Amino acid sequence: QNQCLAVSGGSMEENAEIATWTGPEVNQKWKLQKAGESDGEYYLVNISSQKAISAPDMKEGKRLIQKSIAEGDAKQIWTFIKAENGRYRIKNKETRLYLTADVSASGSRILQKNYMDSPLQVWCADERTVIEPVQNTEDYAIKIWIKEGITVTSDKGSAVTKGESVTFTLTPRDGYEVRNMEF
Repeated sequence: QNQCLAVSGGSMEENAEIATWTGPEVNQKWKLQKAGESDGEYYLVNISSQKAISAPDMKEGKRLIQKSIAEGDAKQIWTFIKAENGRYRIKNKETRLYLTADVSASGSRILQKNYMDSPLQVWCADERTVIEPVQNTEDYAIKIWIKEGITVTSDKGSAVTKGESVTFTLTPRDGYEVRNMEF
């Protein structure tokens, strides 16, 4: 409780990890920068480093990092979904995963995770901050169980929106072959 998003160690470096920390400190101040012409889409930019919070890839559970803004990079674009008491859930545009504290203690890692009914995914902003929240979409987690000898990937990462289709790619490892599939 009363934890703020922070760049670990106040780093100015590319790929520095995002964490929580008690504050306020200079590395815990963020601005919402509109992402293009779309309403309700933002880059979360650290005031000190001038870098944006970014998802490193499409995988659930990955630590969030800061990167120089790459205009249009959907892994750096976030939407705010109204939660309770003036708070928000923050969802990545590309991965459709939520900004999530690993635990509620200071120094907690910030991860991208599927929706959870948990205060670890609920955030507040300074009351002076103007946020255009978006409607939440009904997303479903993609869980892949794999056996030895095969790699399975999804074109949607780890979540798919209701009504969307998803394509899975099965790639046998050296010395293996796919004989049959069951759904």
